[in-house]
Amino acid sequence: MSTTHPPFRIGVTHYPEHTARANWEPDLDLMAAHGFNFIRQLDISWTKVEPCDGVYTFEWLDDYLDLCHRKGFTVVMCTPTASPPPWLVTAYPEVQIVQADGSPFPYGARRQVSVISAVYRTLSARIAEVLAKRYGNHPAVIGWQVDNELHGIEDFNMSGHCEEHSAEATERFREWLQARYTTVEALNLAWGNGYWSCEYSDWKEITTPRQPRCINGWFMDFYRFYSDMNGEYLRLQAQVLRRHISARQWITHNFTSVLNKGLDVPAYCHDLDLVSWDPYPYGGGLGEYIGCAMKHDLMRTVKRKPFWAIETYPGESVPQACLAEMVANGAAAVAYWPWRKFHYAQESWHSAFVDYAGEPYPYIKTVAAFSKRPEIQEPLPESLPPRSAAYLYSQDTIRCELRDHPHDRKEPSLKSLELLYRAKWNIGVATDFVSSDDVTDVGIFAPYKLLFAPGIRVVRPELIAALTEWVNAGGILLTTGKFASLDTSGKYHTPNVNQPAAELVGYTVRDEEWVHNQKLHLTTGEEFVSEVWVEHGKPTTGKVLGAFVGGDWNGRWDGRPAVIENRVGKGRVISLLATSLMLNRHFVKIASDAAGIPYIDHAHEEVAVLPHLIHVGRYWYFNYAEEPRTVGNVTIPARDFVFV
Repeated sequence: MSTTHPPFRIGVTHYPEHTARANWEPDLDLMAAHGFNFIRQLDISWTKVEPCDGVYTFEWLDDYLDLCHRKGFTVVMCTPTASPPPWLVTAYPEVQIVQADGSPFPYGARRQVSVISAVYRTLSARIAEVLAKRYGNHPAVIGWQVDNELHGIEDFNMSGHCEEHSAEATERFREWLQARYTTVEALNLAWGNGYWSCEYSDWKEITTPRQPRCINGWFMDFYRFYSDMNGEYLRLQAQVLRRHISARQWITHNFTSVLNKGLDVPAYCHDLDLVSWDPYPYGGGLGEYIGCAMKHDLMRTVKRKPFWAIETYPGESVPQACLAEMVANGAAAVAYWPWRKFHYAQESWHSAFVDYAGEPYPYIKTVAAFSKRPEIQEPLPESLPPRSAAYLYSQDTIRCELRDHPHDRKEPSLKSLELLYRAKWNIGVATDFVSSDDVTDVGIFAPYKLLFAPGIRVVRPELIAALTEWVNAGGILLTTGKFASLDTSGKYHTPNVNQPAAELVGYTVRDEEWVHNQKLHLTTGEEFVSEVWVEHGKPTTGKVLGAFVGGDWNGRWDGRPAVIENRVGKGRVISLLATSLMLNRHFVKIASDAAGIPYIDHAHEEVAVLPHLIHVGRYWYFNYAEEPRTVGNVTIPARDFVFV
């Protein structure tokens, strides 16, 4: 099955069901005139195709799809199950998510129903099957999106979180725990339940975690369970679709909240033909663009194939530099949400391409110009080669920090992740994005010369064994603290906090401390200041490359190691016991040099460089500044890109 379609695809979500029929054709004509060539639709419109239980109204959709086909547009159809109708919730109240206080999540938004509910799964599968039977061979339909942004309920701040405490969810959680631990005694030992008399004597005593001081292992296992339940729900719909749709049509899902919810995106993708996600740099800040780049890397790495950026923001916060970075990282298509501005309902605040009357906003010219750029016209191959370096991330570490607890709510590991990524993003050290939680043997690291491991607190023995073998063979590993401090239930290792990795990194950690703004000096003279946290490491076989200076509590940190290098076989491990953007930049270059990976050094914060995925020696330059920037002999216009 082919999921790349030259020429480059630019699309938009269009809602004919919310648009006067007389405007359908003019809308499509205006899209075509500005470079759009595909439509995404039906993601939030369940009532428009099933207004009552088992009653279907497809005539309008038949007409619209036929019009799209005549106009040369292809269509991505969505199953509308993220927005359950009132009739469904009224007739089947058991499908509602139950909050921690025992009350159902109020109706009136979306995602307020439980994907764990057997009833909701049945009804979701039914509408997916009805749609697939009707449109599984329609000539305009090229693919299907299962559900929409599957990431938990959306709360009143639109931030969303993973929560479900119904009797059905509780029973499924117990079953999940029994499959994982077999006995209550094993669970008690894994979680450390002896403290505060939390030891269980029967599975029926276990509920879902409902308050932030619950033990870490309880929360971590609940988020693993919740992730698995989302995966089951996605798989159910994908299987239903696949039974009825044409072999030429593919199946995808638009991921969001990719790194901050503890959701296992790679596992979900086993059931998908095409990986896609929704990059939304709403505010246009540099951190948002860097965050999008990280997730592009993940989406490409999952299948080593091109992905689709299937929703993004239609506004000036998405300049041509941002669009080009999607393509450079492996996007075979970019689509926006939405086409026409809503004059009612929950998302009337959102930007669009045309106003209520159908008149275009200025940003449409940016898309039209981008669609004609020769740099994006070359189609990507079906399979993409690995990069020479990889970036490790840990959803288990994120799960450990999802409690609403003073020690966790600042998500320090995510901060470490972003600070190290930004350091290599600027200078063009290209990376794949690999889950450290899924490493079972050294084979996964075979393509790479350099690995980055930022703030990975939770480690499995298999990860450390694979890293040790890989470094021994000549690999270069750059870590930032805190590294390898917790087991898979969130318990500290003993007797040393970093016990599993102590031999690999060449130092031991007896304790962790939350110390910010700690000064440090390298033996080569450079000075830096920590931004997130520091570790108290004691060298064993490692060599100290830098030490802390002064510090709190009467200089207690003065002289303690800040950077340690450990030679292991033919390779080496560089451990940064502090986290800082400037310190990271310094050692990303050192590690890249050691691995023989080229980079393009420069001093512009707003400029990123990226090697081409296929053509060796050719580079993309992205400038997010409001003025032109020059790197070497390459000048990049403001908010634009250059490919040389």
